[in-house]
Amino acid sequence: MWPDWLRPPRPTYDLLEETDLLVFVGTVPGDVITDGFVCRQDWNKKNFLVTVDPSLRGRSGPVSRQILAKPEAFVRDLVGIDLPVKKEWKAWTDRMRGEQERFAALPPAAPSAGQARMDTLMANLVPRLPEDSLVTFGAGEHTNWAHRYFPTRRYASMISARNGSMGYSVPSAIAASLAEPRRRVVTIAGTESSS
Repeated sequence: MWPDWLRPPRPTYDLLEETDLLVFVGTVPGDVITDGFVCRQDWNKKNFLVTVDPSLRGRSGPVSRQILAKPEAFVRDLVGIDLPVKKEWKAWTDRMRGEQERFAALPPAAPSAGQARMDTLMANLVPRLPEDSLVTFGAGEHTNWAHRYFPTRRYASMISARNGSMGYSVPSAIAASLAEPRRRVVTIAGTESSS
């Protein structure tokens, strides 16, 4: 189990448990999203995994179907499928969207007394960034701030490794700035990047 300040908000777990079918594209239900292999472990849950990894390294819980495909190919083909939409889904999706928007809303930008806070930093940084900014980060608890507050306005707005790449923040920011010299690149680096 994760400490409360690191744990995703309660609605995330509600979403994971309530959902009839979860499709994981390019990732697997691993230790973080399952809260240490606790959430969504019921073998009656339907989980489809779209990945290029036939061994499903790092996976936890049931796999109803594995689709071996690159995420971009899967999404390209998915767009062409006529999927039925049920009216009762609207209230549920509206509720989940509202929860996500509340969770990702920037806090007040005014600093509070005491130590510097990452949420205050994000509240001051994010509004000042151009729409096409890139953020890079490695692995560790510091990445939660970027995941929570940086908007994803276009593809390739967040660059990171899938799991466990300590020290990735700064080198990936350098590579991103060389590959995309016209875009603003920000890195969120934890203690691993300074050693």
